[in-house]
Amino acid sequence: MDSFISHIFNQDIISSIKYLHQNSNILLISTDIFILQNALSIFKAHFQSLNYNIEDIKTKKDIKDKSLIIIKLDTNNPLLYYYLDLSNIKKCKVIFYTQNILAIDNMEKRVRSRFSNQICLLRSLSLSEYLSYYKYLIYKTNITRKTTGRPKRSAAVQTNTKLRSKKKIKDSKHILNSILEDDKHTLNLILEDDKHTIINSILQDQMPISNDEFVRKMLSQEYLDLLSREYESNRDINNLVNIFYRLKHDISPFTLNSMLNILNIPHLAILLMSCTRKVLFNDVVREFRKFIITCKELKKLRDDEIFEAYCELVEYNLINEKGNILINETCVRRFINMTGKPNYLKNLLNKKII
Repeated sequence: MDSFISHIFNQDIISSIKYLHQNSNILLISTDIFILQNALSIFKAHFQSLNYNIEDIKTKKDIKDKSLIIIKLDTNNPLLYYYLDLSNIKKCKVIFYTQNILAIDNMEKRVRSRFSNQICLLRSLSLSEYLSYYKYLIYKTNITRKTTGRPKRSAAVQTNTKLRSKKKIKDSKHILNSILEDDKHTLNLILEDDKHTIINSILQDQMPISNDEFVRKMLSQEYLDLLSREYESNRDINNLVNIFYRLKHDISPFTLNSMLNILNIPHLAILLMSCTRKVLFNDVVREFRKFIITCKELKKLRDDEIFEAYCELVEYNLINEKGNILINETCVRRFINMTGKPNYLKNLLNKKII
C-alpha cells in the first residue's frame, strides 16, 4: 500500500473498518482506482490479522464463515443480491467497491435503502495534496531503503554534486533540506514512524520551505505546467505517478511538436497539402505534384517516396484513410513557420491546389 495515500485517508478508512466490524457489509466509492486499491489493501491486511479468509469474488461460490468478501460493483451485478443475503446468514463481511458514484442511483429502491448508512465515499486529492504527493515521490526516490550506502538520485533533482558524508540524519526537516540544498550528507534508513511524521509535515506544509517553492526548485517550468494541466483534466493518482516516472527517467512529455519533429520534409509538405483539401490514396501522387509545382527541391521526389510518406501519416493517425487531417492545422502551419525550416517549405504555407 502507498503510505502517503493511506495517511491522507487514514481516518475515513479507520471509521469504515469500525463500521464493518459492527455490520455485515459496506460500499466503498472513489473515482480514483488507486485510492480504492489502497483502501482495500488496508481492509485486507486488517482482517487477515484477525484470521479472516480473504475472497475476491467474481462468481457465486460457497463461502466459509469468517470470510471477508470483496466484490466489484457493476451496474447490474447479480452477485450483489446473493452476497447481501449471504452476509446476513453467515458470519462473513462483504465489501462492495466501485468507481461509479452513481452506482447507488442505478440500484432498485429495496437494495438502495440497505446502503443508506453504509457508504464510504473517498474523495479525490485536492490540488495541494496532489502537489504534496508529487513532492513525496521526489523525496522517496532520494532515500535508499538501506542502512548503508549512498542514496539513489532522481533525475527530478536538478543538481550535480553527489552526497558523500556518512552522517546519519533522521530529522525530517534536515532530510528534505539535504535533498533540496544538496549538502554533503548521506541519507540513511528512515524508520516507519519517522516516515509518517514526514508525510504529515509535507501535507501540512510545515517544512522549511513551502510545497510550492519546493516543487518549483525541483522541477522545470515545463513539468509544473504539465502538472497543473493534468490536474484539471485528470486527477487520478496513477496519471500523476506516470508523469513522475516520465520525469524521473527524463522522458519528455509527448506533444504534437514532438510528433512533428520526427517527420521529414515530404511528410510536412503532405500535411500542408491536406490542410487545403482531402487527398485520397489514389490521388495523393498526382495532387502532390500539382501542389509543389513551383518547388524545384521537392520535384525530385519519386512517386513511391510520396506514397510511402502519405501512408506513414495515415499510420501515425495524423491523416485518416479518407484524407482528412486529424490534427490542428494552425499548429502545423506554426511549426513549419518556425526558424530552421527550409524556405521552400515555408513558401508552400499559402499555396492552394488548383
